[in-house]
Amino acid sequence: MNNKEKYIAEVDSLKAGEELKNAILENAQIKPKKNVYKKIIPLAACLVIAVLLALPGFVFRAGNAAKDAAQEVAYDAAVAENEVAVAEESADSKSANSESGSGGMYIDALNRGLNGMEQRAILGYSYNSEGDYFYTDDKDCWQYGYGYNEVNDRAAGFAIMYNDKVRIRFDYDDKAYMIQLWKGQYGWVFVGAEIGVYTSKQFKTAEIDKTDINRYQCADKSDWLNMSMDVYWDSNKNGNYERIFSRPYTKYWWCTGFRFGTLNKFSSPITELIMKARITFKTATQASLFTNGMKKGGFRAASSAGSLSNDSIFRNGSDVYFRWCSIS
Repeated sequence: MNNKEKYIAEVDSLKAGEELKNAILENAQIKPKKNVYKKIIPLAACLVIAVLLALPGFVFRAGNAAKDAAQEVAYDAAVAENEVAVAEESADSKSANSESGSGGMYIDALNRGLNGMEQRAILGYSYNSEGDYFYTDDKDCWQYGYGYNEVNDRAAGFAIMYNDKVRIRFDYDDKAYMIQLWKGQYGWVFVGAEIGVYTSKQFKTAEIDKTDINRYQCADKSDWLNMSMDVYWDSNKNGNYERIFSRPYTKYWWCTGFRFGTLNKFSSPITELIMKARITFKTATQASLFTNGMKKGGFRAASSAGSLSNDSIFRNGSDVYFRWCSIS
């Protein structure tokens, strides 16, 4: 091959290389065809749905794992304590429980002090090892300073809280009172119930505009009321209600209880749960105002505290007993 032929061959090679490069670049800039999108989008949607469906079960199992882990930590801490310390803690616990019935250290069946569990409680919630439920130590909790208004309930769905509510308002002793009941699902992890006592000197009940915020304060210590609360759950939806926790009869402004579990149905009325409660008011007059409000809300009068049926109420002087199932 002479020099001229070599030159022509090199030129042809360069042209072929340039064409190949341009072809590669052009091909890389070609967008996927629509039929590719049709395949990718459904697959992505299915993946998102699968994650959402799996999330509740994952959170529920994580909650149970956290509970078991916390119990193990409490046990290990208790074993490390000497017998004298355990005996002293047990005596202190019995004394605290006899005075308040809430917020003290509990001793389980094996006499292992669970003060570690109490100390590890977060967000103002404590754990009762005997009843296996969580509760708010309302006498010393951060929520006390925030009061209450209807926005709390309106936003509950965003926090995956699905509750039935009964709200009773009345005026007594130059104050507007509101006593509210809740029961239902708290997040994906807990079922539970609450009774809260709130007051305000800023307005009268008759002056309330339901479109306003209507902010109440958590009741002052002088307005705390003696209460007890039992909550029952028909978890298998067969009409067999089992008591899942009991709050002792003592003074509260916020009586609460929460148990690990998930309701079968979140929509109202939440008839899987029944709240049975006793509230002792300051006077028979105050008890009567509350009872009349409950009756206006649909509760029926019972003949005695021992004959309560679902959604019924009985007053005896300053004591009020009721059983709440389906009213919301």
